[in-house]
Amino acid sequence: WALRRAVISILGRLANALTANRLANAPPEFFLAAACSRWPPTETRSTCIRAAAGAPIDWRRFLGTVDRHRIWGLARQGLTQAGIAPPAEIVSALNAKTSAVVIRNLVLAAETARLCRLFREAAIPAVFVKGVTLSALAYGDIAIKHSRDIDILVSPARVMESRAVLERAGYALK
Repeated sequence: WALRRAVISILGRLANALTANRLANAPPEFFLAAACSRWPPTETRSTCIRAAAGAPIDWRRFLGTVDRHRIWGLARQGLTQAGIAPPAEIVSALNAKTSAVVIRNLVLAAETARLCRLFREAAIPAVFVKGVTLSALAYGDIAIKHSRDIDILVSPARVMESRAVLERAGYALK
């Protein structure tokens, strides 16, 4: 345990040093995006967002940061909750990206439900992780987190049976 505590302490100090050095030169748009990413959506989060938005913000750069990290839903919700009004074109872009996330996530949620039913019918225990499942569990809202795919965890002993279920569902191994 002593060795474990020492390693954790060293790693913690290293992470703090790296973070401090990297963040020292981070643009204010990054800090605003980070503040919008705080969870849960409390008044503390809103205060952080308002403080970060107090610096001169290049809204196009902010949108680039949000795009890079795919946090459109968090940014939109955070800015709205904090009462920050970006320029209309930024609001429009965030709304469009968030709407696309909602549509994609609804499709993925429906497909996850279908696959869950198929695995249950085949009596194969499966756990659906990350993506829409995580968004629903962590945020209580599938519009907050960007998802791209469906991740399914099955026992190694049931992989071939699982593959057959997926192939019958219309999926192909690549």
